[in-house]
Amino acid sequence: MTFTGPTSGEDLYYQISSRYSSSGSTLTFSMTNVTSQYGGSSEQGEDSGESYNASGIKANGNVTIGGGTITIANSGAMSKSIKSKATCTINGGNLTLKPSGAMQVINNDASYSSGIKAVDFVMNDGTLGITATGTAGKGISTTTMTTNGGTITVTNSGAAQAASTSGDYYTAKGFKTDGDMNLLGGTITITMTGKGGKGIKVNGNYVQGNTDTTGPTLTVSTTGTAAGTSSSGGWGPGGGSSVSGSAKGVKVEGTITINGGTAKVSATGGEGSEGIESKTTMTINGGYIECNTYDDALNCAGHMYIKGGFIYAVATNNDAIDSNGNMYLSGGMVFCYGSEEGLDANSEGGYKVYIQSGANIAAIGRSMGAIESGASISQSCYQTTASSNTWYALYNGNTVVAAFQVPTLSSGGGSGWGPGGGSSGGSTMVVTSPSCKLYSGVTGSGTSFWSGKGYSNASGGSNVSLSSYSGGGGW
Repeated sequence: MTFTGPTSGEDLYYQISSRYSSSGSTLTFSMTNVTSQYGGSSEQGEDSGESYNASGIKANGNVTIGGGTITIANSGAMSKSIKSKATCTINGGNLTLKPSGAMQVINNDASYSSGIKAVDFVMNDGTLGITATGTAGKGISTTTMTTNGGTITVTNSGAAQAASTSGDYYTAKGFKTDGDMNLLGGTITITMTGKGGKGIKVNGNYVQGNTDTTGPTLTVSTTGTAAGTSSSGGWGPGGGSSVSGSAKGVKVEGTITINGGTAKVSATGGEGSEGIESKTTMTINGGYIECNTYDDALNCAGHMYIKGGFIYAVATNNDAIDSNGNMYLSGGMVFCYGSEEGLDANSEGGYKVYIQSGANIAAIGRSMGAIESGASISQSCYQTTASSNTWYALYNGNTVVAAFQVPTLSSGGGSGWGPGGGSSGGSTMVVTSPSCKLYSGVTGSGTSFWSGKGYSNASGGSNVSLSSYSGGGGW
């Protein structure tokens, strides 16, 4: 069954009430030319009955899709493939959404073309593919979002647009929520290529995975540069340049809690491109996390707690793991390599890195040291010289914590920058575990993670001679 919408006029609205035809076969729906024009004064105008923007499927109540095949291509300004003023739930089926409409700003109220716009979104099963191309467009835009299963793929090439306030930009997002987001299951792939694109943007709190460490398989890639740049002189990386509308893998205004699942995040578009960022606190209890970034791989504005999980954080032009508050490491396995520091807390603000009992760490900081100066170390740490592309195994006694491959270490380093220079860094790797041993030249085996750069077990190799480590250099 195919619906062809008008090319102009009032909102397009179809209600699908049955997933099966009388013969019992699954129905296929296709909607095209969803291009109705704007006719209201604001989003609130639509609620009062004025026309606003086109939608392929639109409901004042819930939208529930249990099966079948649905294809919607919408190109109208601010148009939505599916819009619900309540909850949109996908329990099955195969959905292909192609939103490409322009954004508009009316009375300081911006609206964008989106694949799904709803108050709440729940994904339980089925396959959802969204290809978004509109300026500052959104794959899924809701108040809250929960994924329990199914497969979601969002590809978004939407460009950025300057806002009326200098230095502000409207940017494209893969997932966006005004409230909380809970990614508890499913396979999720988000690819962003436009300037300032953000894979996931959460204005509330973000939870990934369940307390039993199960969770989604999440892959986020953003390659766009920042939407805007300026230069203010000064010193340090970038010579004092600043960016606005920067690309992010996962950006959360509230708290981040990662309990399980797998997250692979890359943000490689230049200055400001960070992997996973919280504007408050971050807690990692479990799961497998891999971040490859230009700027900070993991960053939070408040305190950071690493209690479990397997974390791989590599930042080619900044700190690998950066907290503006205290950073507490008491469990899990952390491999981090930063062009500046491996583990960085805001010592200038009186905060510290705390290496606590139970931590398992291998950290490298190229120019400013593996661990920021002044760290509180309550579990013995050691140091050695790391070699590019070499496989190591960190042991706790006779038990392998993890085998990992050190990436290619950048040339130079060791001289630091800023006041006092800094004599630490280079290829020094700081390691710790409750009963620490390190082997090099190992062969990884068992469970593979971190895109094949980590394993749960190891064999062979030679015991590395370690020297005591008591604190970072920094500057």
